[in-house]
Amino acid sequence: MLDLLERLDALIDRFKGTLYRFDIECIEIDPKFHDDFKELVINVVNASEALAQ
Repeated sequence: MLDLLERLDALIDRFKGTLYRFDIECIEIDPKFHDDFKELVINVVNASEALAQ
């Protein structure tokens, strides 16, 4: 159980690092990709929540 918690903590840290890079880069996504990007974000959130359960 402890190993699982440590792995989840490492995964969360990786997500935080990625989000920080997105914030710094202030990426601009072409409007034609907005729907796809929103779907990607939803899938990432769902996957993260599934791992946390």
